[in-house]
Amino acid sequence: SAFIVIALFVLTSSSNNFEDSNEDINSSFSREALIEEIKCHDFKYPDLILAQAILESGHFKSTIFKENNNAFGMRLPKIRQTLAKGSNLNHAVFLNWKVSVEDRMIYEKLYLKNKSRIEYKQYLDRVYCKSGDYTGKLEKLIKINNLKKCFDEK
Repeated sequence: SAFIVIALFVLTSSSNNFEDSNEDINSSFSREALIEEIKCHDFKYPDLILAQAILESGHFKSTIFKENNNAFGMRLPKIRQTLAKGSNLNHAVFLNWKVSVEDRMIYEKLYLKNKSRIEYKQYLDRVYCKSGDYTGKLEKLIKINNLKKCFDEK
């Protein structure tokens, strides 16, 4: 019985620590932190990924970004593997914003890994967002905010 008490203590204290660290991750969001997180993954076109995050999250102010920790407006997938923990407001919910970046990487590896930039953008326009000239909006964000320089090797 002493073992059970110790095990319960370890489980509850570790889950509390996890929740605290999750809070730290969410409160530590910044555009710079997002850029660093994107750099940690092997995105083919990181400038497009950053532009998607800016557009899809309404410059990181949307309810879906704030409540769901969803930087990319991702829906809960029906087929592919996901790191989402559920759905809210008809969009995937992630433990924190970094997990949404990881999930976007899973999406890229599954659907976009061998595409040229033109094919990549055509796919995004055809499948990811069908609202018309989606990638035109992304390219405009990239140009206006000079997003390519965020990923230039120094």
